[in-house]
Amino acid sequence: MLTELLSDRISIELIKNRTFEKPSFWWKHYNFKERKRGLYLPFIYTLINRFGKNYWAFGSNFSIFKSDFIAVNGYNEDVVGRGLEDVNLSERFKLKGYKTHRLTYEALQYHLFHKSDPIPHSNEDESKISSPHDFYAVNGIY
Repeated sequence: MLTELLSDRISIELIKNRTFEKPSFWWKHYNFKERKRGLYLPFIYTLINRFGKNYWAFGSNFSIFKSDFIAVNGYNEDVVGRGLEDVNLSERFKLKGYKTHRLTYEALQYHLFHKSDPIPHSNEDESKISSPHDFYAVNGIY
């Protein structure tokens, strides 16, 4: 997630000449925990996927086969507001037997700053959304 300042500074020129991809351009604005998400380290990606646990797909940055998405009936449309729709989808993939992989360190995504409402889920709703009992979303794409 880019800061508001960096999001305002992004230009076609910075992208074309790859200045934006240089850690020195944007690392000075972030602490270490945030910086590590912006590293391209494919060997770490390999280790994570070989020896680490499965992780969920993030709604803004994942890919799947269309047939797999249809098999679980897509996103659960009962999830209201922002947040947890991707967690729910990933948990249903696991229930269906699909394996998911994290792309941290392998595929970089720069998320421009934008204002957004807080995640509107109660603890009870969060638990229900994050731990579905069936892989198929009743209120999905069909």
